[in-house]
Amino acid sequence: MILGLLVGAAVSCSGKDGQLRAAWTLTLNGSPSTCANAGAAKVELVATPAGGGDAAQAFRFGCSAGSGTTNGLAPGAYDVSMAVYDAHDQPMVAVRLPGTRELGEGQVLDLGVIPFDVEVRTLAFAVNFGGAINNCGGGATGAAVTNEQIVIAPAGEARCLAYALQAGTVQAQTCQELACQEPQVKLSVFGLPPGSYDLTVLGYKGSGAGYVCYLTPPVRVTLGVADVDLGVISVPYDVSMDITGCAAPGCHCQ
Repeated sequence: MILGLLVGAAVSCSGKDGQLRAAWTLTLNGSPSTCANAGAAKVELVATPAGGGDAAQAFRFGCSAGSGTTNGLAPGAYDVSMAVYDAHDQPMVAVRLPGTRELGEGQVLDLGVIPFDVEVRTLAFAVNFGGAINNCGGGATGAAVTNEQIVIAPAGEARCLAYALQAGTVQAQTCQELACQEPQVKLSVFGLPPGSYDLTVLGYKGSGAGYVCYLTPPVRVTLGVADVDLGVISVPYDVSMDITGCAAPGCHCQ
């Protein structure tokens, strides 16, 4: 991606150290956007001494502020990169400013207005618990699931990322339980930055503090330049929450 930079003039400040200042604008999937609409929480500026030796210094600003100025930096040449992060500290887009920037004593060097093109994706799927004809009903053809939970985690990590989730006409959120949905209902997770994620689906039986009776191993999903539809995910029966040696109907999941 080729980015045009609107470079402003440098101004002076007192003291030996200098500072870097930058402003930014956002587009979301190609259209002008606010930080809130794009799901962007922070903008990070990283200044790396061009000659090597000294460590890079990172500074974070609230995205909605629209601009930020670093703390003091020793005079010299710097390679500068900037990135946008969402509320889960997931990187959304990063840019490296071309060339090096020479920072003088007591100078506030204006890097200009940096345009970020943020892209987010939608992950869609339906869920079938244990091969049943219906997920929510009981009897011979039903899985008797009461609630389900969708867990989206960065690939290889255990933490759950809370994103907007729509199940048919129901507005919900990942990480939280929602009422059982039938296999024909499409579930859509919105606002995911491109990258790799692990998707886990849990099916609960019992009201209130139910028991996990259906559980997928993590499904690795890579989101690139387009939305992804996984089709129907089969969630296998899992009786690991049952008491060892229990006898139906005293078991939680049977």
